[in-house]
Amino acid sequence: MAGALLAQATGGAPLFPAGPAASTLPVYALDATCADPRFPALAGPWAVGCGPLGLVDRAVFLPTNTLILFPEPMSSPCVSVGQVWEPGVADRLLRLGPRTATAEPAAPSPSPAGPCATADGLLASQRADQLSLGEKSGPRRQLPARPIGWSPLAIAAGWLAWVEAVAPGVPQVFVWDGQGAGKPLGAPGSRHVIGAGGRMAWIEPGHIARWDPVRNAVERWPADTGFSAGLGFDGEIVCWETRGARDVDLQCSDGLQVRGPGHQRAPSQWGPYLLHRAEGHTWLTTRAATRAAGGS
Repeated sequence: MAGALLAQATGGAPLFPAGPAASTLPVYALDATCADPRFPALAGPWAVGCGPLGLVDRAVFLPTNTLILFPEPMSSPCVSVGQVWEPGVADRLLRLGPRTATAEPAAPSPSPAGPCATADGLLASQRADQLSLGEKSGPRRQLPARPIGWSPLAIAAGWLAWVEAVAPGVPQVFVWDGQGAGKPLGAPGSRHVIGAGGRMAWIEPGHIARWDPVRNAVERWPADTGFSAGLGFDGEIVCWETRGARDVDLQCSDGLQVRGPGHQRAPSQWGPYLLHRAEGHTWLTTRAATRAAGGS
């Protein structure tokens, strides 16, 4: 399988991967297709994915390649470093370890109407007309809102982000600090917001944006993503899909590129790791030079 992803540049030089020195290997334990297209995904050094039924029921601890099976499968959870949460009347919160996944108590939540978010010790869920944000065992603050149900939420530095339709067919990223009302932040057309490492990132028409809530600073740089899938983001490095004339490849802000025949899709980024799907399989690219990750 590994050879199937090698591409050649003019003159025969290999193009996969490019940028920082890296190696790519298949992750056979996470090869099943998930019913929730946000998975497989990285939860720090754990790769979380699905079994044959398409439900999220396992993780691989990447430093040792250890497979961890969950006590119960989940249909549409959210992840942060070392944590998996699925809101609902029977809230399920798992703490991931090097060899096991341990259930932790969490206050029950109303049945959600879309993807949740967890980070910085906070949990957030959405309904058709309301957002909820709070600690796992404490009271949760509510905000009237109209989130687009298929769009994930994001948490960073105590802020909650979501996507609303501000006009027919026009989404926009909004943020809320848990007090008062929410406010628009992304440009019209912004979507696929993600939070990690105290920052947020999202896709805008023709650009990738990264927001630092502490400095209230937004950085943008050109990118043609096609809007099909979200970003991989750990607070520092952003990875996204690029649309070529023939297929889809991956590009990261540190220069890493994942190219090959067919489509390289659905990036998930943390530290030295980039997880993605290609031609029906799950692959892990590992940078040779590790660094301190920004994810949390």
